Amino acid sequence: MHEDHRQRMRARFLAEGLGSFADHNVLEILLFFSIPRHDTNEIAHRLLERFGSLNGVFDADIHDLEAVDGIGEYSAFFIKLLQAFVARYEADKFAHAPVRLNTLRETGRYLVSKYITETIESPFLLLLSADYSLIACERLASGSVNTSPILSRQIIQLALAHNASLAILAHNHPGGVPTPSGADIAMTHFVEQALAAVDVELVEHIIVAGTDYEPIKHQYDGNRNHKFIGNKLVISQFYEDFDMTKDEGK
Repeated sequence: MHEDHRQRMRARFLAEGLGSFADHNVLEILLFFSIPRHDTNEIAHRLLERFGSLNGVFDADIHDLEAVDGIGEYSAFFIKLLQAFVARYEADKFAHAPVRLNTLRETGRYLVSKYITETIESPFLLLLSADYSLIACERLASGSVNTSPILSRQIIQLALAHNASLAILAHNHPGGVPTPSGADIAMTHFVEQALAAVDVELVEHIIVAGTDYEPIKHQYDGNRNHKFIGNKLVISQFYEDFDMTKDEGK
C-alpha cells in the first residue's frame, strides 16, 4: 500500500512540481529517501508540529530532529544535508555570474542564500562598485554583533583594499525575527561613520532571519533619534522594489 502511494506522489511531483504540495507533503516525499518502509506522512506532521514550519524543520538542530519519533540519525542527517545542498546551490549560482545588488530585493535574495546554513549571528560587509556590482563579501566576525570586535580599522582596510564605492552591512538573527535592536542601530551608525571617513557610502544595514529580511537605514531614517548620513540621491533606486506598506503604523 505504501509503495502505491509513493508512486502516486512521485508521479504528482513530476507532473506538477512542489507548488501544489502542502508543507507536510513536501517533507513526506523527501523522507521517502531516508525512510524506505514506513508511513512518512505521519512523521512529516510530527516534524511540523514540533518545529512549526518547513524553515523550522530545516533550521532545527540535528539532535532536536533525532528526538522526533520516527526520525533517526540517518533521516536527521539527510534533512541537514538537504539544507546545506540548497545553500551550496544558491551560492554557486551567484559565484558563476556577475552579481549586481542594486535593489533591496536582489540584495535580500543574495543574503538569504548566504545565511541559510549560518547558526550563529555573523556580520558580513558587502563591498560594491559605483554601479552596485559586488566586488567582495567579507565576514567581519562570528557571534553577536553587539559584542563582535568590529573595528573601524578593519572596515576601512577592507573598503580600501577592494577600492569600493558603496557598501552594505548585513547580519542575521538565527531562529528569530529581523527586528533591529538598539545595538543594531548603533552598529549601523558606527559602520556608516567609519566608511564615510574614506568616502564610501553605506547603502544599507540588512538583518536576515530565515527567508525574511529588513533594512535598518530605510526603516529608521527620519526618526530624530536615528538620523543617518547617507546620500539619498545616490541610493534612492535601491528601495524601488521595497514594500512600503511595511512602514505603515510606524
